Order: sequence, then C-alpha cells, then structure tokens
Amino acid sequence: MAAGSPGNIMAFDLHAYFERIGYGGPARADEATLRAVHEAQAAAIPFENIDVLLGRQLDLSPEGIARKLVTAKRGGYCYEQNLLLLAALRAIGFEVTALAARVRMSYGGPRPRTHALLRVKAGGADWIADTGFGLSGLLEPVPLRAGAEVSLPLVSFRVVDEDGLFLMQARKDGGDWENLYVFSLEPQQEVDFVMANHFTATWPRSPFIRSLIVGRVTRDRRLMLVDRDFSETTAAGTARREIGAAEELFSAIERDFGLAVDDPAIAERAFAEKESWG
Repeated sequence: MAAGSPGNIMAFDLHAYFERIGYGGPARADEATLRAVHEAQAAAIPFENIDVLLGRQLDLSPEGIARKLVTAKRGGYCYEQNLLLLAALRAIGFEVTALAARVRMSYGGPRPRTHALLRVKAGGADWIADTGFGLSGLLEPVPLRAGAEVSLPLVSFRVVDEDGLFLMQARKDGGDWENLYVFSLEPQQEVDFVMANHFTATWPRSPFIRSLIVGRVTRDRRLMLVDRDFSETTAAGTARREIGAAEELFSAIERDFGLAVDDPAIAERAFAEKESWG
C-alpha cells in the first residue's frame, strides 16, 4: 500500500467491480482506461446517503465498501464512492493518492475538509478523479493543471490556482464558473476519512443526516432527489417535480437510481418537516 493513502487492494475483486459498473474494456493503467472506468462508476453507482440518514454506521474498510457498493448493489457518498474507486484503480495498476477538500458550494466561510477525492497518475500527467460529489460531480477525471478544462454536454469542469491551493469549479449551460471545493495535495490516511465521516454523519447541521439525497450522472442526464424534490437535467434543461407519496418515492429510487430500498424510515425522513438553521 502506498504511503499516505488508504485502502488495501489484496482482496479486491476487480472482475466483480467491472461487472457492477458495466465495464468491459482492458485493465491497463493508462489515460483511456482511467477515463472509461471513472465514467462507468459515476454512471452505474448512485450517490446516496441512506445509511447515514438512518443513523447506520458506515464500514469504510475496502471489504465493507465493496460489500455494500459492489455485492449489494447499493450506492454511497464521497468516502465510499472514492475509496471504492481508489481500490479499483490501484488494482488495475494506477498510482493513486487520496486527498481531502473543503466544500465551497453556497460558501459562507471556512469549512472543514469533509470531501474525499483522488489524485491519479496516468499518461504522464496528474488527474483529479472524483465520483462522489453528487449532482455537480465529475463524470470524467480533470487534469490537475491550473486552467485545464474538461467540457461535457451538460457541465464543464476545471481546476484553478488559488493562493497555492487548487479550486475545482463547474460551469453549467455556458453560465459563470461556480466553486465546488478547494484542496491541497497533502495525502490523506484512512483514519482521516474515518474522522471526517464521523463528523459528516453526526454533526446536527450536516445535510446528510437531515435530508435524503440521491444522485446519478451520465453523459446526457443528471438526476437528483432531495427528500421529495426530484430533478432531471438534460440538454433541454432541468425538469423538476415533487413526489407526493412513499410508494412514488421508492419507485423513483428504484427506477431512476437502481436502488431497491423500501424501508419506511426513509420515507418518514424524506417527508418530515426540516428545521431551518436561519
């Protein structure tokens, strides 16, 4: 295991992972494979916080993450998504380092480093890989080079320099660049994510313990469910609707996100009135 990075690839089942994400290409540590695997995981494994919402403890060990996201065909949020991707990329042969970022969306002041992402070496260059940022998340890796831009049909991404740090930005529909998160290149240990996950899953103002959040991104569709609010973004624009009943909620979760869940507690939390933090 590389120093400064979490994860253990010894027991990682790359064949099962490829089946889960629908990837049938070569397992080579090159740029084309990095792009293809990254997009396949982002499209196949939804972003979701159901276990955190219901107060269940997450197992962030490589075995625990694979058991949930690969074997049980569930989704997860950033720690689960990107630690799974880290294990898969290392099993292929990539050099990968785990990093941590401060979220800048709806920026209201400094925030703790609660977002996990990856630095990957491929094709003689460094890349940021990140399948765990929900609706605004990357579909393809982004070059770790100030000003380099990845243009996709619905959202474009770039990394810019900010006083020696790196700022990930997104632009939708040709609009202004919006800040997503800021990060340094300091390698993270597994215990760093255990601590960050504990904060994210228990802090009273964390959005992940207050609202149901499920997301999925593909090249031509971006789907998001926040409690009862469902949105679908395509080249034609964004369509929104409000879900009116528990049965409709579970149907949408299965049909649009591929998750077969029907715990009544999920609907109770999604339909509950939320306390305003002002």
